[in-house]
Amino acid sequence: MMAIAAIAYNTFLESIRKLELVLFLVLGSTLIGAICYLATNEQAIGLINKFMGEQQFVNVDSPGGILIINEPSLLATLSHLKASGMFFNEVFTLIIAFALTLFMIPHEISTGAILYILPKPVQRYQYILGKFFGVFAIISICWLLMGLELFTFFSIMQEEVDKYLLTAIFLLPLKYAIFIAMMIALTTRIPPIAAGIFSLIFFLGGHVSAKLQDLFMDPALALEGFMRYAAMFTYYIIPHLYPVFSGTIMDENENILETWTQVCGWALYAFLYISILLVIAIISFRRKSL
Repeated sequence: MMAIAAIAYNTFLESIRKLELVLFLVLGSTLIGAICYLATNEQAIGLINKFMGEQQFVNVDSPGGILIINEPSLLATLSHLKASGMFFNEVFTLIIAFALTLFMIPHEISTGAILYILPKPVQRYQYILGKFFGVFAIISICWLLMGLELFTFFSIMQEEVDKYLLTAIFLLPLKYAIFIAMMIALTTRIPPIAAGIFSLIFFLGGHVSAKLQDLFMDPALALEGFMRYAAMFTYYIIPHLYPVFSGTIMDENENILETWTQVCGWALYAFLYISILLVIAIISFRRKSL
């Protein structure tokens, strides 16, 4: 455990010194801050309402039939802004995870730095786990900094806690743990660029897992023959990330994580998926010649 903690700590320190980390974190926080500002600007909200196709209606009880903004329209706009803020959080967290993980292990192998680490009392599995936990720690912090900025603002503004937003903030880091574990597993065996492209396809594909299920379950859409089995195979091997996409979890009509049982169930699924990827990474790295 001490070796894993030491490698994780060193990886964490190396990550926070990287310029791209600071750049994307500042840019993401600035965009989320801009969204918070828009939520307080009446003119901006009016423009967003118009863009969203929300219509004002005549309050027949008011003198002269004065046009007023209906409350559901305002709530819809604020909900849209929150979802947009979480989307930016997801985009920049993904970019940071990609930038920190893609060349992490390949660089240490190519420069020979890894030869100064492994001869110490450090096993290869400890090296992999330490790298994973180090990157996951910095990614979680970046995600929470941006997420809590959004959560704090809207909680104060609306004078209530948005349970969907709070669930997303503390649950979605597990999604990026899957991405990090996947990239670590692939970069131990294949070139970094190929590993990055494949990881992105696999990760983004996980957000449409529900659509894949429809292809072999829904009688109206079900494929036949080889295509049906291909869709079924893809559905079961890709991570099921549809329940924890910000656009889904923030929408009361689409959110399928309504109870603590469902939330904990997906968290357990994420832990199992991460564990499988890390086992694959460890086995692959143990067989790799350095």
